[in-house]
Amino acid sequence: MEQVGTDGSIDTTVSHLFQGLQGVIWLKKKIKPLMATLKEVRSQRNDLRGEVSRLKDSKKESDQLIADLKAQLESKEADVEKLRVTLGQVDDLKAEVASLENRMLVIGLEAEIQCRGVMASEFRDGKADSWDVPKYIADLEELEKMRAEEITRAEELATSFGIMTTNDLVVDD
Repeated sequence: MEQVGTDGSIDTTVSHLFQGLQGVIWLKKKIKPLMATLKEVRSQRNDLRGEVSRLKDSKKESDQLIADLKAQLESKEADVEKLRVTLGQVDDLKAEVASLENRMLVIGLEAEIQCRGVMASEFRDGKADSWDVPKYIADLEELEKMRAEEITRAEELATSFGIMTTNDLVVDD
């Protein structure tokens, strides 16, 4: 610096300051768009954070809805299983009713055969004159009336089983 002198040193310093000032101005021009971009990026980041938060809340709601639907499905599956058991019982009852109807017919036929046998034996043995024919006819009419009532009840029961739907079955909650 002693060779350049005070004036040269001031000129060099001013020149360096001027170059530094030009660099700062140039950087300011470059920083303005970068600051605007940074501001936009920050705004987008905040929007994305809000969207992520909404999506997390939506996921929580969806998870809760899925859990509720799964619980309802399990409940409905249990109801379906109860209905299957009930329908199985209905089928068993139908089979039992059919079996009882068949047994009733067999018993009726057996009784009729025995009655005819007894009557034939009495007729053969000459005991037919002791028959109370009006009483036998009244008993036969009463028996036929009872059979008709039983058949009607069995048909009503079969019809009620036939038209019964799953909505008619009682399901314990």
